Amino acid sequence: MGRVITHIDTGLCWNIAKLPAVQLLMPSSGSIEIDVLVEHVTGKLGAMNIPYFISNATGGERRIAQVLKGDFDIALTSMGAARNMVETIPDACLRTMPPETYYSSRRLIVVSRSGEARDDWKTIAIDRNSSDHNDITEAEFPSSEGYSHVETDFRQVPSRILRREVDAGLWHLTSSPVPLELAGLRASMLQRETAVEIHRNLSAAAFVVNPERPELVSLLAELDDTLVMQAQLTAFHQEDPYLKAFETIG
Repeated sequence: MGRVITHIDTGLCWNIAKLPAVQLLMPSSGSIEIDVLVEHVTGKLGAMNIPYFISNATGGERRIAQVLKGDFDIALTSMGAARNMVETIPDACLRTMPPETYYSSRRLIVVSRSGEARDDWKTIAIDRNSSDHNDITEAEFPSSEGYSHVETDFRQVPSRILRREVDAGLWHLTSSPVPLELAGLRASMLQRETAVEIHRNLSAAAFVVNPERPELVSLLAELDDTLVMQAQLTAFHQEDPYLKAFETIG
């Protein structure tokens, strides 16, 4: 009879082997979904006594590319960005979370000026550097129906609407010290079924690890879907009312 392994202490093995610290490449903070995901992965690493460093970068495909090149060890992105990569991601190096863990359907919203009808919108913000923003915007506001797309960093969508440089745009809801409703903006849900379906297909969070460091795959197994979803739901309910950008989403 041989030995049967029933449990592996990843953190202990990591430290015995004197493996290097983990270099995390994360999106910018601000949205509840992303903040909870970052807290989850760093909490797991901390509990296992595995040292780590965090860097931030915009662009999901850009983060994945840097990890696949070996510049970083773990990237957090959407499933949409992972699917759009030209370079193949090895199956063992990709960990997909449940749908809406990266973009909740009630937090990826359309922002516009209060009092202006959707039928009057002509210019729509679009971030071509984000495949997610590009694909959903094209589906919700197709140029074939007369919409004019204006290149915009997705983080600047509310300010460009307030400046009347565009009429509306897709925005991932983040905290705001000044409620955007009081600034004269309103939020609404995606309306076109095509856009809703695209959102559904890309809304899951995805972690990608450096294929040159096979030990990182063991860290993906430590991630807990249920804990992430519970933490996000709790954070949604406990959001500071003074930091809510919008009280009402139509």
